Amino acid sequence: MTGIDWLILGLYFVFVVGIGVALKSSMKTSINIRLPIGILFSLLGAILAVYGFLGDASRYEQSLGVNLNLGWGFVLLAFGLVMFVFGGRAMREAGKKTAPRS
Repeated sequence: MTGIDWLILGLYFVFVVGIGVALKSSMKTSINIRLPIGILFSLLGAILAVYGFLGDASRYEQSLGVNLNLGWGFVLLAFGLVMFVFGGRAMREAGKKTAPRS
């Protein structure tokens, strides 16, 4: 791996840990696990898709010209967005159930 790869990996790690710390400190109740998983997969998918889109096409000769980084980046991004949406929906429904009625 080159220096830029290690830099991206390090920034991703710092971002993920930062999200976890921010969510833990801001939430009074337990958090739905789908929210951080959705954020993680969405971010990783976006990074992989951008890398596949901007990367050198000669890298994909080994995979018969198929840009696997771009394809799997979109798959991870879609999975992350689905997890995030369902986690947000579950959190809203849980908030409605625990809200006091007047």
